[in-house]
Amino acid sequence: MARCAVKIMKQNCLLEVARRAGHVARHVVEKRKHSNLVLEVARRAGR
Repeated sequence: MARCAVKIMKQNCLLEVARRAGHVARHVVEKRKHSNLVLEVARRAGR
C-alpha cells in the first residue's frame, strides 16, 4: 500500500513539474513573440 502511494506521489510530482515547465515555456514563447512583434513594428515605423 505504502509503496503504491509513493509511486502515485512521484507520478503526481512529475506531472506537476511537467505542467509548470510547460507553463513557463509557453510564457517565455509568448514574451519572445511579443518582443519580436514590437521590433517588427518599430522597424516598419523607422522606414
